[in-house]
Amino acid sequence: MMPEMNSDPTELVVIKQTNAIHFYIKGTNPKSNRYLHYQLKRFQVPFDADAVKPNHNLDVWRMHEVYEVERTGAYSFANVRSGPIVHGGEWECAIMEKDASDFMGGNAHGDEIMLNARFFFDDVEQDPSIPGTFTCRSITFISHSRLFRDIKHLSAGQWIVDSTRSIPVAKHCKLFRIHSSRICLDQEIEWLVDTALSRSYFAMLPIKRKLLGASADQITDRLCCDSDPEAYDISWDGFTHEANRKRPGIRKVMAWGTSSGISAELEIQERNVWLPNENHHVSNAELYNKLYFDFSGECSVSPGDVWLQKAKYVLNTVN
Repeated sequence: MMPEMNSDPTELVVIKQTNAIHFYIKGTNPKSNRYLHYQLKRFQVPFDADAVKPNHNLDVWRMHEVYEVERTGAYSFANVRSGPIVHGGEWECAIMEKDASDFMGGNAHGDEIMLNARFFFDDVEQDPSIPGTFTCRSITFISHSRLFRDIKHLSAGQWIVDSTRSIPVAKHCKLFRIHSSRICLDQEIEWLVDTALSRSYFAMLPIKRKLLGASADQITDRLCCDSDPEAYDISWDGFTHEANRKRPGIRKVMAWGTSSGISAELEIQERNVWLPNENHHVSNAELYNKLYFDFSGECSVSPGDVWLQKAKYVLNTVN
């Protein structure tokens, strides 16, 4: 029996905490009280001149994990699985220069420092640090940041750590527009230096394959894309078919579980330039069936070069 509450499927239920904004979107089953619980969180790690871990030199707000939950009260929810259905990996930006040891962007890789962040709920700005609970129909989040060069790099066949390499290489702006039916992400990169890139993931979705990596609930096991009618089996890690190959020209990808009731879709709606080495692939790692869209592949950029992209995420539970 569903508890008495307003379960308007067009509403977002919001719980604001000091460095996290939790929002809940109802699944499409009208007879159910299942929601998906999303997290927008702030991550901060100081600069480490020794680069002991790659994810340092960061201050970012970003999308994090997603859980399937049951609504039990106006602002109370209970997890229905023992872990998240979306891993805490990056969704937005992870770019690697040639000869760098790691990507730059987000908190998984670091080297991104936020200059500002603003949040709007139904077009009314609120301070994200003030806790609160309420419902709304839209969330807008915009931030501006700088991407910094990885200080660990390959030189004459040796990995060298040089803290003087930590210079800003690009401006990064991201704009999330969140509604019950979709999450839209607009991003802009303006390059500040001449550099060579190996890949530039500019939209990702780390949807789980199995709930606990190699075990527990099967979350996704099938995948298809707009330019290929094949429904690929992605139920086990290490798969080596077409879904794992870097393929150009793909704009929209959907992964789902044949028995989990979970689906996830990621679509590139628009870019200001389609570079010749752009591509898409799905990770076959044990952690997840992560969807990757690479804006550039191998390429060179110069100061003043600008990348613009619009992406759309649609996740759902039909349970």
